[in-house]
Amino acid sequence: MEKKKLGKTLIVLDILIALIFLALVGFVIYSLLIKKDKKENASSESISESLSKLTSESDTESVNIASPNEASDTDAEPEFFSLATPADAYMEYSKREFKKTENTVELESSSVKQAELQEQLNAEWQSAVTDEEKQTVLNKYSARIPVDESGNSTGETPIATYYNLLRLTPAENAAYPATSNLDNNQAIVSRYALLVDLDTNEIVAQRDSEDQVIVPASMTKVLTALTAADYLTEDNLDDEYIMPQDIIDYCIDQEASRVGYLDGEPTTVRDMFYGMLVTSGADATLGLVNYVAGSEEDFMKLMNQKARELGLSEEANFTNPIGLYDPDLHCTMSDMAKIMAAATENPLCADAMQQKTYVTIPWGEELPEGITICNEFVDNILIQLPANGLGAKTGYVDEGGFCAASFLKTESGKTYVLVTADCNSKWRVIHDHVSLYRSYTY
Repeated sequence: MEKKKLGKTLIVLDILIALIFLALVGFVIYSLLIKKDKKENASSESISESLSKLTSESDTESVNIASPNEASDTDAEPEFFSLATPADAYMEYSKREFKKTENTVELESSSVKQAELQEQLNAEWQSAVTDEEKQTVLNKYSARIPVDESGNSTGETPIATYYNLLRLTPAENAAYPATSNLDNNQAIVSRYALLVDLDTNEIVAQRDSEDQVIVPASMTKVLTALTAADYLTEDNLDDEYIMPQDIIDYCIDQEASRVGYLDGEPTTVRDMFYGMLVTSGADATLGLVNYVAGSEEDFMKLMNQKARELGLSEEANFTNPIGLYDPDLHCTMSDMAKIMAAATENPLCADAMQQKTYVTIPWGEELPEGITICNEFVDNILIQLPANGLGAKTGYVDEGGFCAASFLKTESGKTYVLVTADCNSKWRVIHDHVSLYRSYTY
């Protein structure tokens, strides 16, 4: 009897011990969950504070992360990179408004000649009967046949795109007037031109450039450089970046200019920056963009913000950092001159654009001596024109012709910026810049 009673007691004790154990386990689990929840809330608050601080600091320095259009509540702030914040590397540039004066040289408009040529083409096209005769007319006027969205001819009269040579009359105080080969050294072909004296912000000479909207092509990379420079310091210029195959493939597919990086090749931020401006390398540009902002999309928000900071017009809009043709990528001639003016104030940008050649870091047996790149534009102008400093960035797309933006520091100490657009060859662009500098700077 006593044994049965003892057995029941032990069973009750076992049950109580089991219940106490379960209660303790439940309490421990509950405590852990509460602790984790508090930690996550604290972490969330810390991230919010950090983002709030970044936005506050950016606003203080006139830099924020915004889309090309007005920011909305749904705009996602890009996750930054662990680089210098804008407050560390950001610099303010002179706010410039270029003005005409009574001394501004108004060069003959290309549209006058174009109208004359179009009338002549129309008459000859109507008279042409055979395919051979029509082809002769097309060749004579470098004519373009209008096509629809499918690429088929619309049947309209071809459009004359002949580029005429305009001989210049040098200013009386010109420092380097041409004395020979006047077609190359004292004439231009570019349809648009804008020469500005940066010491006074006065327009020295212009051709059809007032409020003219252009396709900037690879001149876009100057603004890309100015944007990236806000986040680059001497400490991270030598950081390593491994060039991925997808960037290389993309550049090849787009037939874009390249430095010539190989898949997996290590390069530096400095090499990519110089590769972008010296030889217009799209591979270097995209690598730099990814290094700075993590993605092209996030970088473009920064880039359009930079355009607004520089006081560019409402026509200024940039959709990619390379300058690949996009109907929504455009700016005015004056906008491009302002971008170039800012570049003269940035030591990194100015130095990169003045390099005739540059050598990237070596890479094992594949590239033991690195890659040598060159800026043909700068090299060829300096052969023909004395200067204390010259930097430039060229560009080309089918839809906008050949273009270039350059700055010149003359032997007298003055600084000029020159932008030309819509020309028929990259070599002619060089002659146009030489001619304008020779004729109107001192």
